[in-house]
Amino acid sequence: MSDDSTKQVLAREDATTLVYLLTAAHVAAPGYRIEVVFSSSDAEGIGEEGSFSGTTSIPASVVGRNDKSDLALLRVDLSDYIMNTAFFSSTADAFDPPPPLKLSNKRAKVGTQAYSIGYPSGGVVGAAMTSGIVCGNARGLVTGRVAVGDTGKNETGGTTNDTTSIDERTRYIVTDAAMAGGMSGGPLVDSNGVVLGVNALINMELRALGNYAVDASECLEFLLRMSKRLGGSNDKQSDGSSVTACTYRIVLYNDRFNKRERVEGVLKEVASLNITEANKIMMEAHTLGRGVVREISDEEDAKSLCEELRREDLLVELEVVMMK
Repeated sequence: MSDDSTKQVLAREDATTLVYLLTAAHVAAPGYRIEVVFSSSDAEGIGEEGSFSGTTSIPASVVGRNDKSDLALLRVDLSDYIMNTAFFSSTADAFDPPPPLKLSNKRAKVGTQAYSIGYPSGGVVGAAMTSGIVCGNARGLVTGRVAVGDTGKNETGGTTNDTTSIDERTRYIVTDAAMAGGMSGGPLVDSNGVVLGVNALINMELRALGNYAVDASECLEFLLRMSKRLGGSNDKQSDGSSVTACTYRIVLYNDRFNKRERVEGVLKEVASLNITEANKIMMEAHTLGRGVVREISDEEDAKSLCEELRREDLLVELEVVMMK
């Protein structure tokens, strides 16, 4: 990623394969399979049984996550899908995903026209947009909140009105542009389409005024940190080209469903860990929220082990670790 890409909600590392997307962390919960749905350029509307015609669902991986500011960066590899989707034109030189949105580098003024965009649940088919104004700015949360998700519970089983995981210093934009369940991670934009923030949560005590989006300045800082972390080191190949050196880390996350004995057995059998290693990883996941199962240099081997653990219902995730 270049520095320019940190100013985009959607950025392309390679015009033919990789796309990065910024979203809310609570919709990309650790250990869960994540998919991104693109609407193709020739989509003509709603198909049978309320489904969209001309859409493509593609697996995504989490590149980085900041639970305090509720932001996550996803990466989608399109190489296996380009030739099979309506995005790709036989006359085009490369795949051309939807154009990126620019993140504002200025503080939003009170009274600025604002539009909240997302995919609400509850019977609404497709994308929706609401309008309002920027009503104010907030730093941190002092009252209960409900994440703009589907059910009022987060994906790891905890209730979303718990403020303990929210940084008291996180900068938010407060708007009366209504947000509904399912709109998390969508953009809050101004009349020029510039992103003012990322839809995050509803502060119920403020009623119609309590729609919160993570301020664009927080998003820029997060993406700059991700850009530096993904910089890595380049190894020269014999043909003069370079590749970024990296390893792949399989991370186990704490969950409330699997019993300790079962997790221990899976780690021993599938990941070939001894009882001491398995217990150490489980303790890290319990006390710190995550524990590293293994770090592997080969991407396919790492993906294979991660999938095997997921088939055993363990909450695991594959992380790319760039070499310094």
